[in-house]
Amino acid sequence: MEIKRNNYSKALIFFSMMILLVLMSGCNGGAPPIVELYGTIDINSTPSGANVYLDGVDTGQVTPIVLTNIDAGDHIIELRKFHYNCWEDVVTVIAGQTAYLNPPLLWAPVETITIQPDAVEGKDVYVMNIFPSDNFGDATFLSLGVYTVPFARSYLQFDLSLLPSEVVILDTSLGLYYDSPYNLFSLPIGLYEVTESWVENTLTWNNQPASSNEAVDIQIIPASQTNDFVYWYITDLVKGWHEGSISNYGIVLRDTDESSDNGGAEFFSSDWLTANQRPKLIIDFYVP
Repeated sequence: MEIKRNNYSKALIFFSMMILLVLMSGCNGGAPPIVELYGTIDINSTPSGANVYLDGVDTGQVTPIVLTNIDAGDHIIELRKFHYNCWEDVVTVIAGQTAYLNPPLLWAPVETITIQPDAVEGKDVYVMNIFPSDNFGDATFLSLGVYTVPFARSYLQFDLSLLPSEVVILDTSLGLYYDSPYNLFSLPIGLYEVTESWVENTLTWNNQPASSNEAVDIQIIPASQTNDFVYWYITDLVKGWHEGSISNYGIVLRDTDESSDNGGAEFFSSDWLTANQRPKLIIDFYVP
């Protein structure tokens, strides 16, 4: 009987010690339960290869991509791909779970705007070394080239305010209507970026603004007039103007070798009476 009583006492002591250990563990906090704070976003697109933006920040990744360790809650996902409309949506991330996205991207159609100002809105003028102080801002033509004595250059500037701000420019060309040649065999006319401001009705040979020495584009003017437009291609320059990375002071056109007599040519200006023969800037773009 004494043996049973001792066994019972030992069992009671052991049980009491276990309860005490549990209570002590509870009082000291113990190991906290694991709480998930993050989730995952699995992003694809059709077609793939779209740049992924998370809450307005470029992730540096393209679809397909799995974004991990994303805070639980709502997030804005934006997908951008060249020549497609931007896709944007809000995705709710649940802790410990994966959200899946696979949106179809829509092809963005090409649009075209032609900027062809008149005498009031247009800004173009030619200058000539034999008339160093004269201004030709109201002339109906633009003179170019080197023929015997005269050196002639032409300046143009286009207002891009008609172009929507949120567009992607694809191609841009400047068109001048070729009217008259002078002692011309073949005339290389380069288009150069102007890097200082100028005023149409005060610009002369003596006060020309600074410009780049590297031609954006060069076109060979044929010896015979074409009675049609000659085009220079200036996509990157106009992109810079539109984005604001390049100040829009316009362009200057001149013979690429003014030390040689290559002849001259005349093109209609914005003061010309026939509207569809005035200088024009043609811009192909899409809205993302």
